[in-house]
Amino acid sequence: MLIVWNIFALKIFLDKGIESGIENWGCCASLFGFLIPLAFSLIVFIKLKKVK
Repeated sequence: MLIVWNIFALKIFLDKGIESGIENWGCCASLFGFLIPLAFSLIVFIKLKKVK
């Protein structure tokens, strides 16, 4: 589920975020919409790797 979320958020950022411009709030919102689940995915991956 997290992988799908990350891919969808990256697609939105690349399609709509960059073309709206850095000064537009849509770019920042779509970037954070990608970075937050990415950071969460990395934390979960590291925790699962330590358990094994």
